[in-house]
Amino acid sequence: MKKIVHCPAQSFKTYDDENRFSEIREIVKNDEFNFLKNNTYKEFYDFVHKNHEFHKQVHYLRYMYTAGVLFSQINDFRNLNILEVGGYSPLSQFLALKNNCFHTESDLRVEIDAPTDHFDIVICCEVIEHIKDQNPNNLDELVLFTGNGVKTFAKEVNRVVKKDGVLILTTPNANSLWSIIRSIRYEDPYIFRGHVREYTKNELCNLFSTFEPIFYKSYYNFRMIKQESRQPIVEKFKKIGWDLKERGDNHVLLLKKR
Repeated sequence: MKKIVHCPAQSFKTYDDENRFSEIREIVKNDEFNFLKNNTYKEFYDFVHKNHEFHKQVHYLRYMYTAGVLFSQINDFRNLNILEVGGYSPLSQFLALKNNCFHTESDLRVEIDAPTDHFDIVICCEVIEHIKDQNPNNLDELVLFTGNGVKTFAKEVNRVVKKDGVLILTTPNANSLWSIIRSIRYEDPYIFRGHVREYTKNELCNLFSTFEPIFYKSYYNFRMIKQESRQPIVEKFKKIGWDLKERGDNHVLLLKKR
């Protein structure tokens, strides 16, 4: 693992479409979920918007929602040991100002390059859907997705988190409204086709069964973000009697180690 040092000039992939970004910025500004009532979130909001590369990056909305959930569920963010797996984000850059923050450099299918029972918080933002199987040992493992890579990752997360420590995880929702619509259209149901595997809420809870879920919500972070864009299909679902609960395209899950 590698220590995260605050670097305001850090480069992230940013939006090319200014109109698209303006719409998303307005969603955050309108603060539908009242995150700005939290002082730590306010500090993060200011931190992000002082850096033009942070507040225009492609995952801007998801980072703001993730931060809002994390800061609303935990009271004190000082002198904690924090690990972000799979690289680092503006969220851990911000947390590094008052905490000991690190990010991984290892192959997450095999191990997490971090000590046991060490971290108060592990951040896993849009990582788990990229984890492939380990190298196959036989033909069955070669031709099937066994999930041995992601299962090892879950065990490793459990290993590095302290007792009563937390994991905050975001990943695309395989049960999202968008995935269902694409299936009806005879299209692949992925939020992003390049992902190895997208997961349901139940699958995630089963993978991290050594943790207790303390918060869950699905947000519209990638598709159909604005209410009016999904309203026609919502009305059709209501007529059919299909459940609309937890149909956002992105899971945000906060879990506590038992």
